[in-house]
Amino acid sequence: MQKNILKIKSGFTLAEILVTLTIIGIIAALTIPSLIQNVQDEQYKAAWKKDFAVISQATMQILYNNGGTISNVFASYNNAKNEYKEYLNFITECNGGAVLGACWHPDTITLKGLDGSDFGGIDSDSSGLILSNGSYCIFTIRPACVGGFCGSILVDVNGSKNPNLIGKDIFRIDVTTTSIMPEGAPNSMLEGVAGHTCSLDDSGYNCANEYLYR
Repeated sequence: MQKNILKIKSGFTLAEILVTLTIIGIIAALTIPSLIQNVQDEQYKAAWKKDFAVISQATMQILYNNGGTISNVFASYNNAKNEYKEYLNFITECNGGAVLGACWHPDTITLKGLDGSDFGGIDSDSSGLILSNGSYCIFTIRPACVGGFCGSILVDVNGSKNPNLIGKDIFRIDVTTTSIMPEGAPNSMLEGVAGHTCSLDDSGYNCANEYLYR
């Protein structure tokens, strides 16, 4: 005579499910913001590489048209912007005092470093372009090149959006008599200068070079 065997199916209790969901929620809360930040950082780096490439191409064309030198090519800060705009796709241009609020952030006279400190401001003798991809470009280049340096180009790769930090979405290019170079590159103005490394406790200026080749 066959006996009936009672089969008991085991499963999760409601309490166990709730505990599991709580743990998953905590892990997600801890990891998702970091993942989002990492994705944004990679987007900034990719945008910076593209912007540097097009500005570099424009610079090579200007050099070619002027015998291989930038020295004494730009009669004024406006002239520098006017030269570059011939080789860059842009949607807006600005001169002098009109840069802030038109081609740059209206409330960002002082630049902020990665560590949150103030690291200089936008020179009043500057001109600007907003590129077709939305990037801001500020030109501070003069005809008198001192020690081979003629000025700089400041780029905000995501335009009007935050975070507006040097080394995050803002990068600087040194302009020499015969080339341009990302800040922090060999022989650039801030190469190896204390306080400007690509570190969270420094200005972040030298991230321009580090991210370009990473």
